[in-house]
Parts: sequence; structure tokens; C-alpha cells
Amino acid sequence: MISKNVVAKVAQPYAEALYDLQSLADFLKNPIIANKDKKNLINNIFANSISEIVLNFLMVLVDRGRIAILQNIADKYLELAYQLSDITVAKVTTAIPLSENQEQDLITKLKIMTQSQEVKLMIDVDQELIGGIIIQIGSKVIDNSLKGQIREISTYLHVVN
Repeated sequence: MISKNVVAKVAQPYAEALYDLQSLADFLKNPIIANKDKKNLINNIFANSISEIVLNFLMVLVDRGRIAILQNIADKYLELAYQLSDITVAKVTTAIPLSENQEQDLITKLKIMTQSQEVKLMIDVDQELIGGIIIQIGSKVIDNSLKGQIREISTYLHVVN
């Protein structure tokens, strides 16, 4: 069984570090820049802070022209690792950031709903929702946003006319 702490430590921080700085992300995604230069930069940044296996994996991504999708790879890795660890991942989209208390309340309610021992929230803020929340767990979606309700009313009005 995979340690829950190891899972989070292995993938996410490095993918986020590569793409937190927009200039670094642009550099790595630029097809004009030689792979050798990209590898040198990654090596200089991460050589002493990550395992050789992870560093080699990053080099393979550069060689294959796939470094631009590192964040997607890390997200999928975490999803699979959480699945193996029996952690339910809920993708939550809100109009405004949630407070710590709101996050804890949501986790408690989702544990009851999913009958899961542990729930991990992946929170995204989308002001276009106007208000409310969208929760996605696997293929199930609970849309309790104002944007979703307006869309439903609009659909209903189109059917009536």
C-alpha cells in the first residue's frame, strides 16, 4: 500500500514548481528551445532535491516533447495513487474561496455521502458560477451553482416556447 504522505510528496510539488513561474513554463513549452537547454535547466533546478528516477522521468518527458503536460501527468498519478489508498477525491468549484471551516464541513458531509474514510478536496475558484458550488466525485456531478440553475431555467424556457 502506498503511504499517503509519499504520494503527495512525489508528484505534485515538482509539477507545481515547474509551472508556478510562468516564464519557466513558457521556456519548457517553447519548441524553439533545444531539449538540451531544457534538460540543463531542469537538472540545475532539481538535481539535489528529487530522486534520480523522477529526474530521469522529467528528462524523458523533455526528450519526447511531453514536458508541457507534466501537470496533467502529475494529476493523473495522484488520482491513481489516491484510488489505491482508498482516498476519495472531490473536485470542488466555487465562486469564492472557501474558508477553512467550510472546507472541513464539506469534507465531513462528503465522507458521510461517499461512506469514505478520507476525502481530499481539489478546490478551484470560478467567478462565473456567480454563487454556489459544483462537486465532482468520479463521474458524479452535483451542480448547485447559480450558473447551473440559470442554465436549467433557460433550458426549461426554451422547451416551453
